[in-house]
Amino acid sequence: VAINNAGIGGILAPTHTYPTSEFEKIMSINSTGVFLSMKYELEHMVTQKTGVILNVSSAAGMCGMANNVAYTASKHAVIGMTKAAALEYAKHNIRINAICPSFTMTNMVEDLFERIGDGKEILRKNIPMKRFAEANEIAEAMVWLCSEKNTFMTGTAVPIDGGFLAT
Repeated sequence: VAINNAGIGGILAPTHTYPTSEFEKIMSINSTGVFLSMKYELEHMVTQKTGVILNVSSAAGMCGMANNVAYTASKHAVIGMTKAAALEYAKHNIRINAICPSFTMTNMVEDLFERIGDGKEILRKNIPMKRFAEANEIAEAMVWLCSEKNTFMTGTAVPIDGGFLAT
């Protein structure tokens, strides 16, 4: 089992003013990092003829987020790579899925909340469950997705978002 869960949020700015260097940095860490991890994980898993890869995307990978072009693009890329690789490696008994959590109480999200001030409450109100996720809620879903109880799912991006994407 391999879990690819690295990512940074980057700055918030309109697309036309978004610094190219910042865009490239976000894409390098959030997308290229997942690609390189999968590349080397898959080499090993093909040899052993089995494996599970879980990529951590984001709800932002399933929708647009204004003023967040790099993060949104990078997380869409993670979902695309997950689907492409899942199609390639299903015949090797390797399952590859992604999770797409919404705002989860982590250091990265808490830093975002500090930057957006009152925007935190607007975000919370837009989640049908009217709260943010706790890390353990995301972890429980991750454990199931990687477990032997989930042997027929591959190429799927699973939202764990309190209903955020259903609105």
